[in-house]
Amino acid sequence: SRLPGVAINRSGGEGSKVVVRGLDPKFTAISINGVRLPSTSGTDRSVDLSLISPELLSGIELFKSPTPDMDGDAIGGSINLNIIRAPKQARASIKVLGGYNDLTNTYQDYKATASASQRIWDGRLGITATANVERFNRSGEAIRQTWGDNTSVILDEENNIALQEGNALTYEAQDEIRRRYNGSLGLDFELGNKTDVTILGIYSRTTRDQFNQQESYDINNNRITFRPELRESAINLASGSVSTRHQLGKVRVEWGGAYSEVRGETPYQFEMDFWNTISPFDIAVYDDENRGRPEEFHRYLQAKDDASYLQQARFINSGNNERISTGFLNLELPFQLANNVSATFKTGLKYVGTTKERIYDEAFDKNYYLRRNTYFSPLTDGAEGIGALLVDPTGDFYYS
Repeated sequence: SRLPGVAINRSGGEGSKVVVRGLDPKFTAISINGVRLPSTSGTDRSVDLSLISPELLSGIELFKSPTPDMDGDAIGGSINLNIIRAPKQARASIKVLGGYNDLTNTYQDYKATASASQRIWDGRLGITATANVERFNRSGEAIRQTWGDNTSVILDEENNIALQEGNALTYEAQDEIRRRYNGSLGLDFELGNKTDVTILGIYSRTTRDQFNQQESYDINNNRITFRPELRESAINLASGSVSTRHQLGKVRVEWGGAYSEVRGETPYQFEMDFWNTISPFDIAVYDDENRGRPEEFHRYLQAKDDASYLQQARFINSGNNERISTGFLNLELPFQLANNVSATFKTGLKYVGTTKERIYDEAFDKNYYLRRNTYFSPLTDGAEGIGALLVDPTGDFYYS
């Protein structure tokens, strides 16, 4: 993100997607050692880069504009992640880190990485293996303000600009445990002086256990909304590639194949909306002066706990799967135009096969079709003793 024209989108404080030249991340192509990665999202083409641990990388290449020998389907640029190769000398390392989360007052964060590399057979065969496991608390808190037009006060009639007033104040608490498992195995060997082969395999899995709570003071609609949400999800990445390079006189020939697959799954996403609409705010909050300070809406609460009711509930089961198969043949011929001028002619063939699937099942109901709205309460000491907030009702996780 220190490069000009490049920004990082973050999730829970962790860098996840790259914005190049202000374009949405779905317009940026992501590759590992030249192998295109499938999308990790079920709704667009973006790739979550947090899947790959930095310990697996030797460098990152950024192309804001594709060169003539690159695929031209990424108007936002291309990013290539280079995986480490075995150096001339044998190496091995183990790294263990621990962490403290002040927001939740826990010491359970950790990260462990192990790597080893060795060259054998007089240095012709290199072997590199890495493994990584980590667990981090990505919890957070957020405060949001919503603004809108006060159409009764027009500041600029020519441009139809109205006075802005606060509509809602929302507090959100996000509890999230994120776990990640990475592994890679790479082989590179030389067959004589003019042929070398590279084989690479990568596996990565990220799981997210989330429990979010949201409380919104909606002055515009005269209601308070409580929304607890449980969400369990995982993303799996598997990638394998083989590439071979030959030097035939002045002609350099490269050919190979690759297969990559990303599988995302959210088998459990459950959320509820509780409303309180019985005189939830002091009438003074509707004054023009107070509407201009939405950060103070909480000072005008006068709602009763037993007046809250379950408005609706939603259960979602979703997932996505994308597979990319690639085969390629490249020819490269350098030639001299003059004493100090040289050029390279490149040509080649490439096959890309892509399969993408998405599932989305949603069950939704307005609770008042089933029973009295007062049956469920957002608080544990509610009118009829059925609570929803402040605890994880399931008591367990799909991924742990």
